[in-house]
Amino acid sequence: MVVGFSQKASTSKRKELETKRKDLLARITETKVAMAVARKKESSKLSELKIISAQIKTRDRVIGNIEQQIFELDVEIAESNTVIDTLNAQIVRLKLDFGKYMLAIYKNTNDLQELIFIFNAEGFNSAYKRINYLDKLAVYRKLQSKLIGNTQALITTEVKSMQSIKTEKRELAGIKEVEKKELVLDKVEQNKVLTQLQTKGKQLQIQLGETERAYRKLNKAIEDLIAKEIEDARLREANRKKSESGKTNAKSPNIGLSPEAIKLSATFTENRGNLPWPVDNGYVSEGFGEHKHPTLSGVKTKNNGANITCREGSVVKSVFGGTVKAIFSVPGLELVVLINHGEYYSVYANMEKTSVKIGQNIVVGQNIGVVFTSPTDKKTELHFELYKLKQSQDPESWLKN
Repeated sequence: MVVGFSQKASTSKRKELETKRKDLLARITETKVAMAVARKKESSKLSELKIISAQIKTRDRVIGNIEQQIFELDVEIAESNTVIDTLNAQIVRLKLDFGKYMLAIYKNTNDLQELIFIFNAEGFNSAYKRINYLDKLAVYRKLQSKLIGNTQALITTEVKSMQSIKTEKRELAGIKEVEKKELVLDKVEQNKVLTQLQTKGKQLQIQLGETERAYRKLNKAIEDLIAKEIEDARLREANRKKSESGKTNAKSPNIGLSPEAIKLSATFTENRGNLPWPVDNGYVSEGFGEHKHPTLSGVKTKNNGANITCREGSVVKSVFGGTVKAIFSVPGLELVVLINHGEYYSVYANMEKTSVKIGQNIVVGQNIGVVFTSPTDKKTELHFELYKLKQSQDPESWLKN
């Protein structure tokens, strides 16, 4: 029973890994689409480099996923070998016991002896018991024979299953080699684009300066808006307590969250790692945190969220239910929408238009606008951020898969 449970757990793990691998391959497809668009524009070399770098990262994850699947298959093969060895040992014992039993019956019993055995009984009841005893012996022979047959069938099934697993392992090993070759080609392409970009240092410095100014404005706007939301909530709580007790309590433990908002925050927390993506297609072209600039030596950039490159015309959707608190514009990052989810906030920047209004209550997955597509390099990239009060969060740790 333990072996069977372990096999089921391993099979379930492999199915989960296979689902993740398909998702990663879908992201690689998206990077290829974006790459084809970027290559049409000479001004898109930096975008091209980011795309290929993201593709390399995803390809590495695909290879790691395949290696994990192969490991799980090895576990199943080892378990199958254990099951087969156990069943073979069992069938040897069954045959040995059955052989001994049949030999004893052959030496000591024939039809005449069985009749004598019955007729020598003292009285009808005794004869009936002897007949019943012989019937039980016949039933035992049939059951033992059936048990041997069933065990042999189990061995055959297990062997076929193991052969199927080994075939799947060989196929995965082949896919892994293909991905490793693709990875080498990706890195060659990355170096090629990097070399081309290294001759454009001044232009990249200017571009970086513009981008950093846009993000500084965005960060300041978000910081001010969230601070105001927190202060307003604190004052509401202080006023509520004052009206209840006649005393002002400036230090509210829950910053004035209503019972509904507290419940919403708890539900949001429970969904960590399972929030839907804000767009239906795309890949993370730049993740959360500090990054070295791909070409400018000694230069680092910081991202308070994640940049998701997607297809032109991509619809933006709310990752959770909440209330729209602000809609504003930032030069270089177009329209921005800020949504409150209790003590959490989600930010959607670089949108060309919105379909919500301030104060509107929305549900998870609701359409809130469309991602902006740059007319110069045709890049379509959503900038997405998550906050817990004033603390920025890594969006990828909250989104599904």
